[in-house]
Amino acid sequence: MNLTAVVICTFAFIILLSFVNLTFNGDNHEKTWQKLIGGLAVFLVAIIAQDAWVYGVSLFIGGLIIASERFMLFLAAIVRTAGDKMPETIKAFNVEKASPEEVKTKVEIEAQTEEIETDGRTLGGTVESTKLTAEEVSTLPTSKIKARFLKIKSIYDLVDNFFSSIYGPMYEKNIRLSNNYNSTIVDGIIREDGHIRKIVEIRYLLPQSFPRIDSQVGGFLDRIRNLEIKAPVLFVIVSEGMSVEDADRINMSIRNKYDVRLVFFQLADDQVVPVTPTNSETDALDYKNM
Repeated sequence: MNLTAVVICTFAFIILLSFVNLTFNGDNHEKTWQKLIGGLAVFLVAIIAQDAWVYGVSLFIGGLIIASERFMLFLAAIVRTAGDKMPETIKAFNVEKASPEEVKTKVEIEAQTEEIETDGRTLGGTVESTKLTAEEVSTLPTSKIKARFLKIKSIYDLVDNFFSSIYGPMYEKNIRLSNNYNSTIVDGIIREDGHIRKIVEIRYLLPQSFPRIDSQVGGFLDRIRNLEIKAPVLFVIVSEGMSVEDADRINMSIRNKYDVRLVFFQLADDQVVPVTPTNSETDALDYKNM
């Protein structure tokens, strides 16, 4: 087999992979078409040139065209990073401050969800919020949702201030984490030397919502998993009715299912007071070792 045939077979394989990517990666058709057209252009130039050196360069360029941005970022990380440690910021690709509109939307969704789950009148005595239609959601009292939104926002500010007092500038609130395919807004991260050390997610819940914490924790961890970030998660639960017994029960249930660190606060007199489960491996106030 001569060199020209090798080049043709290689580019045919590259084009085939591009078609497969186009078929299965429905959210990124535009980028895949760009890769496909770019690969074809390089292929034509290589065939017309009929030069061994051009063949070699074209194969290299073709490989770069089909390689994902994710692969290139990991390659850059390997080149730059000594040892086997790779910065989580590279794995996350983008760590940005969320816009006020994004933060507002996130809190509004949480306020609406909590109102749905605790409004027995609207749900006919059930808590199957995921089954509600848009029309049913619209029947919720706007004033109640707005009041809950303002309360949740003020509670999150209290927790943010608490973490800021412990971590200082390492704690960054309202962050958007994204890669090429997924994006999520988190309430905070703890970052040191460019590394994401911890991801912080805050939830304000009424006592009647405690049995549904499982699904909230699982859903959040799934979003972080989709971003391929290995940093540990601090899932913060705030409630007026949070007792040591509640914290023990929730901690035991969640830690048996998920690899996550739970942090509990009781809301009292417009302050957040740490609640330490008796079955916790780490004292609730010893956050730097969590």
